[in-house]
Amino acid sequence: MRDDCITGETGAGKSIMLDALGLCIGDRADSRAIRPGAPRTDIAACFDVSQNTRAQVWLSERDLEAAGDCILRRTITAEGRSRAYINGSPATLSDCADLGQLLVDIHSQHAHQSLLRRPVQRSLLDT
Repeated sequence: MRDDCITGETGAGKSIMLDALGLCIGDRADSRAIRPGAPRTDIAACFDVSQNTRAQVWLSERDLEAAGDCILRRTITAEGRSRAYINGSPATLSDCADLGQLLVDIHSQHAHQSLLRRPVQRSLLDT
């Protein structure tokens, strides 16, 4: 497991990047995610899962195996329709959220923190 930290000056784009990542891992979307006048937005995030056994098992159980990388993609139309993909295969937002919990743990001022979930607490105690 790696720990990465994103810092920067006010207005540098940290929140925009985290919002985009959130959309890839199943967060709710609205038309504000789309540039005015654009028909849609397409967001993708690529994760190295070569060292993440839990993510590899999750992907394998759903026939979504990846050769080291896992790509989560989300398309949102100006009309509010949304489509999600895991490694190019259509996926539900619930699946993206479940997989996202195995890939990232975002801790920010107003973000959900996985440390509050009992399964995560148990896994930390068991390690």
